[in-house]
Amino acid sequence: MMAVSTSCCCKTGGANANATHRLYRQEPDGRFRDVSAGSGLNVAGHGMGVAIGDVNNDGWPDVLITQFRGVRLFLNNGNGTFTDVTTEAGLDSPLWGTSACFVDYDRDGWLDLVVVNYLDYDASVRCADAAGRPAYCHPSDFRGTVAKLYRNRGAGKKQDGTARAPLPRFEDVTLAAGLGRIPGPGLGVVCADFNGDGWPDIFITNDDKPNHLWINQHNGTFKEEALVRGVAYGAEGTPQGNMGVALGDVDGDGLFDVLSRT
Repeated sequence: MMAVSTSCCCKTGGANANATHRLYRQEPDGRFRDVSAGSGLNVAGHGMGVAIGDVNNDGWPDVLITQFRGVRLFLNNGNGTFTDVTTEAGLDSPLWGTSACFVDYDRDGWLDLVVVNYLDYDASVRCADAAGRPAYCHPSDFRGTVAKLYRNRGAGKKQDGTARAPLPRFEDVTLAAGLGRIPGPGLGVVCADFNGDGWPDIFITNDDKPNHLWINQHNGTFKEEALVRGVAYGAEGTPQGNMGVALGDVDGDGLFDVLSRT
């Protein structure tokens, strides 16, 4: 079950813009060719990030896009095209999705999904500078929102009764898992077994707020331990404007290290 996540905040055009998401296929010579047209992925939207994973265990990687006001899940049809199954899969969301990560947090053989959300943005809010002139609002003018955890309940047949591209069904378990207890202006996420117990954990970077490290409790719940594990704040003991995050073993000691971009 391949799963690739992103913690970038790269914007595409809005719903009324000409810019759309792009799909590039790597050719045998190592170059990439734009195959967006007809793929089903060349849709417009305020895109923020992308995660890749085989959510229905059919052997073909699927695509999830995070965006302002939700996410979009595209199933791989196995022929170079994708089908938007967001609503049917139970992933409708009004939140400002930034980054996402596929992870089998309950180890049942199906990829689950973590979606990090940013601010509770309200377009009706008007902001001003020190002189009282209209100005862009600062992120601190809005409340943060919780990251969402969706459990993959497995896949069955498509609603049309065919056996092609089994449709996955996700269940929102955010509150039951504990992630709903602490909101934040989340921008980045990586999932890995940080404490070596064999169960994947969730690390979320926040914008100018303490980061969150959710440690898997093996029973469907998580405990937030960023502070005690030294990743909640920067070296000065203050929150950082963390945007993206990457994971790796930079010193070769067999333990995960984390690089957060501010």
